[in-house]
Amino acid sequence: MKKAYKCDICGESHDVFKAVEIPTPEMVLEIPDSEKEQRVKKIQESYIIDDQVYLLKGDVFIYVENNKEPFFIWSVWASILLEDFKTKAEALKKGENVAFDGQLETKIPFYEMTKGLKVKVFININYDYAVIKIEEESQIRKDQTEKITEERVLKIMEMYYHPKEEYKKSE
Repeated sequence: MKKAYKCDICGESHDVFKAVEIPTPEMVLEIPDSEKEQRVKKIQESYIIDDQVYLLKGDVFIYVENNKEPFFIWSVWASILLEDFKTKAEALKKGENVAFDGQLETKIPFYEMTKGLKVKVFININYDYAVIKIEEESQIRKDQTEKITEERVLKIMEMYYHPKEEYKKSE
């Protein structure tokens, strides 16, 4: 895949990006500042909310046909029950990889209704972030489980460079 392409919508040359970093999770931002100190605990790059929910950063990898390396890397937030995390904490301390059932807490750009999707969260001690596998039927799950085409990459780029209100090609 090229690093840039000529856009069919505007005729300009655009860069092809490969990753999106997601800011602080909405679940944290929605808590009033006056309550954050009591309800939110930040531990390295993760959060514990109300001593019940463990929010952690993870990556959703999307591959393009005929490529062995991930093409898109969507950095996202996922939630798991704190109790589930605690039950597997000993395995993590021993250097074992673990998996959790969780929920996506991020709206992924260019995909409809991603927040709230059921996910599997894999923590591999050799990686900086968890790997997130989408479990629920959706376009993001389809793109994750099947390698996407270069045409799909360009469609995503068009949505990025020409936001929905301007984007008429697919409507």
